[in-house]
Amino acid sequence: MIENKIETKRIGRYYTIGKFSDKTRHVIVAFHGFGQLGAYFGKKFEFLESEDTFILIPEGLSRFYLNDNYNRVGASWITKDMKDDETQDYLFFLNQIFEKTVLNNNKFNLSILGFSQGCATAARWLNQLNRKCTNLIFWAGFFANGISDILDIAKIKETNVFYVYGNQDPFIIQFPELASKSLKDIIINASAEIIAYPGNHSVDSTVLKQIFSKINPFPIL
Repeated sequence: MIENKIETKRIGRYYTIGKFSDKTRHVIVAFHGFGQLGAYFGKKFEFLESEDTFILIPEGLSRFYLNDNYNRVGASWITKDMKDDETQDYLFFLNQIFEKTVLNNNKFNLSILGFSQGCATAARWLNQLNRKCTNLIFWAGFFANGISDILDIAKIKETNVFYVYGNQDPFIIQFPELASKSLKDIIINASAEIIAYPGNHSVDSTVLKQIFSKINPFPIL
């Protein structure tokens, strides 16, 4: 049997909060985790809506049922099968969204947040993005081969990098060596500020508000 591949057209979905305009000074791109949908993940960021803030929540291109009742659907960014092809697919998708919604305006600061599986997606997208990222927030994601495996560290030398996690996160408890290795790597290579809080594997609204109150507002670079 011979494996064959073909490039095909498909429809992707994304959500926005606020409206991009000449008054926009802060653009936030937030990447959900494995098994989540953009519509629900995006609700975490609704408190940030303002005249000068525009928020993009892309959704992974692959969807699947989460339970045996077939009544809950989740999305994924990538799997180990056809990994390189899936990566190119979602990078093309994300670039299309950014070009369509943000236009050619450069007078804004860019914040990128990735949760869980979305951390690697955020890093890969930033790696090929032709603009500076002001704030980069990794939330409860692991980089098995180190952050520099998928992101050129030189691109974030002037970026405020945060790594956020709940100390009761079951993935950290289940894989302590990998978690410890990832934390050390991102501190050393990305100069990340570590934010730990009492919580599990989820985006805590209180912590999220604390982070954005710290980084926003800020001067346009």
